Amino acid sequence: MASYRDFREFFRKATGYEPYPYQEKLATTSTMPPLLDIPTGLGKTAAVVLSWLWRRYVGEGVDGKVAREMCIETPRRLVYCLPMRVLVEQTAGSARRWIQNLVNAGLIPVEKKPEVHVLMGGEIDRDWDYWPDHEAILVGTQDQLLSRVLNRGYAISRYRWPVQFGLLNNDALWVMDEVQLMGPGLATSVQLQGFREQMGAYGRPKSLWMSATMSRDQLDTPDSPLRGRDWSEICVGLGEDREHPVVRLRLNARKSLRKCELVLERDTQKTYSEALAEEVKTRHQETKGITLVILNRVRRAQDVTSALKKLFEKEETPSRISVIHSRFRPYERRRLNDLLRSLPKEEAPNHILVATQAVEAGVDISASTLVTELAPWSSLVQRFGRLNRYGEARGACAYWVDIVSEWEEGEKVKTEPKFALPYQGYELDLSRKYLLKVDDVGPLSLKALEIPSSGEIYSVVRKKDILELFDTTPDLAGNDIDVSPYIRDAETMDVALFWRDWEGESPPVDLPAPRSEELCPVTLYEIREFLRDRTAWTWDGVESSWERFDRRRLRPGVVLLMPAEAGGYDPELGWLGRMATGRVEPIPPREEQPEEGLGDDPYTRTREHITIATHSDSVVRELERIIAETNHEGFPLGELLLAARWHDRGKAHQVFQRAVRNGGEPWEEKEPGDELWAKAPRLGLYERPHFRHELASALAVLLNGGPDLPAYLVASHHGKVRLSIRSTPGETIPPDRRFARGIWDGDLLPPTDLGSGIVAPQVKLTLELMELGESQEYGPSWLERSLKLLKAYGPFRLAYLESLLRVADWRVSSSTEKVDHVR
Repeated sequence: MASYRDFREFFRKATGYEPYPYQEKLATTSTMPPLLDIPTGLGKTAAVVLSWLWRRYVGEGVDGKVAREMCIETPRRLVYCLPMRVLVEQTAGSARRWIQNLVNAGLIPVEKKPEVHVLMGGEIDRDWDYWPDHEAILVGTQDQLLSRVLNRGYAISRYRWPVQFGLLNNDALWVMDEVQLMGPGLATSVQLQGFREQMGAYGRPKSLWMSATMSRDQLDTPDSPLRGRDWSEICVGLGEDREHPVVRLRLNARKSLRKCELVLERDTQKTYSEALAEEVKTRHQETKGITLVILNRVRRAQDVTSALKKLFEKEETPSRISVIHSRFRPYERRRLNDLLRSLPKEEAPNHILVATQAVEAGVDISASTLVTELAPWSSLVQRFGRLNRYGEARGACAYWVDIVSEWEEGEKVKTEPKFALPYQGYELDLSRKYLLKVDDVGPLSLKALEIPSSGEIYSVVRKKDILELFDTTPDLAGNDIDVSPYIRDAETMDVALFWRDWEGESPPVDLPAPRSEELCPVTLYEIREFLRDRTAWTWDGVESSWERFDRRRLRPGVVLLMPAEAGGYDPELGWLGRMATGRVEPIPPREEQPEEGLGDDPYTRTREHITIATHSDSVVRELERIIAETNHEGFPLGELLLAARWHDRGKAHQVFQRAVRNGGEPWEEKEPGDELWAKAPRLGLYERPHFRHELASALAVLLNGGPDLPAYLVASHHGKVRLSIRSTPGETIPPDRRFARGIWDGDLLPPTDLGSGIVAPQVKLTLELMELGESQEYGPSWLERSLKLLKAYGPFRLAYLESLLRVADWRVSSSTEKVDHVR
């Protein structure tokens, strides 16, 4: 690795410019502080990402510690949580560029280069969790990240929830950016850090909250780890940075404020879009440059864009007009990202950019004119940050449009008019009060205002909730605990839609699973209206089929399949709902892998037949490599490796062996000389629906005198058997015997070679452990054993151990077991 002098050189190699003093302080202080209070436009993203990279890869010069000490103290994963989708793509792109620059400079070894993964509605990197032993940066929206850290990950298979729950709560540095826009997600992030410290986690997980408008009461939750700590000691702000010439220019940037005569109210709402377009055209022609128009609703942004294009269509040199919002498929959104990246580089821009809240924070735009609708104060501060961002423009002006929100009298309650949504009248009233007091909205002018907290009350996740969320088994009606109140305001939560063609009335079961480029995020209230006279389909993991979706069961995170003829989307304007009746052209799927069902074993098919012994040896070796690399304190090493050795013991069951022997060849019992297979080129249907070999494996561990922890880890290594054991709909019912997940009381597992000279003896399985209470012969029930483990290890550490075994199995299986591993 090339030599270096200090963090300043490291930062300069990554970005091309010198760090501000606060950025250097963040990287080189003994312990990274939990709070960063810095105005917009001063490089908070670079400060955090490069501080993490410095500590993880270099580490020297940090309070006299050697590199190894600093690396151990710095979590392996950087989780960057953002409230807006546009911010995700920009942040991820910047991180990739800085990392590549450091690799090119020889300051990060190419073999240790961290990957940057994106998690947001419509675009999910699904394989980041394969590599818990690798450095990684995860950039995502609060919907996607907080749902995963609460064990209810949106837009991913439910069987993968526990893995991501484990990895995101252990060995991770969480960064919450623009916290004033997070709503209930902010309190959730604070509570979770408190729970990690109370209940224990591996890898010293930490959290960092960042904002230009942060107040202490936002972080003062019941279990906050910040309670009672001195603010000046835990918060990094601007110090000597104020004397830096660039910082001084940005802080003193002038931004005049004027109120438009146009008002959005009940009497003007029908003509509002055309009138606002006229206003925007006038203001833009006065200054040219970049005019940024930020509206509160996607539909208004689309209408104003269409009206502007009509106004400019006869101009000799028309201005370029673009619309940006969050309701695009990633496939079309790429051109919008290219546009945002190109705007700062245009020498003589003549551009009108119509947007929604998607550009409120972090987007690198410096407009000469801003037109914005009235919004909550925290949102307005971010919008003003897009105007004359670098202090380079003279005569920069912000125009605001008032929204008069009056109550509508209904039969039973008073409601806000729809045009005021998604905000409440009291939020708009407070903002109006302060806007009328000022004529400049530059950073120093805004800082001088003392804005009281909105007093918004949100649901707060508590310890009891986390323990309940650890169990991913749906209730008897098939429902899950709803985590949306802990993530975002209910009506702003999203579902994801994708469009396909198929023959017949219902989608085929082998329809390829959706890929990220296909998924269009849509809010709950919009999709509820859209589905009034349309049929959507959703995947039923228990029945392994596509089922008609009942819109009464609508909840955030649902992925819905629509026929292409259902309409709802335009590639130029994005999601239009009922206004778009034409066909939506599907994006061809690249993957042929269908959705996963309860009885599926997607990692069982390989190029060659592979024995249980060979596969077990491979998984043990892979798990040893992962453990050696992660190097956490207090690991139950022996029990983890015991779980790896026994995890596929249950595949000796005749139901499994019949499925892998030529796709279902009859097989009554093991004959001398026969091999017991763990993998095969073909996997036939199980003769017992919903058969789970891992339940048989876990029972065998306990019946062989094994400890509870490896038994639990063995049972959970596919995410389908965890805290509870119970039968499921559609199982074959045996006469007069207990049954669950295709296992029947009295089933025999033959003697089985588990590799490395270990042979598991024949065992007769019993499901007495699924009963409540304690058995005189077999001891505590499965549930009681699991709850004791949950208490002993805590939910975060137990899920992490579960994740490591699953990942070792995944990696060995997905490599299709190289030929030298096959007997």
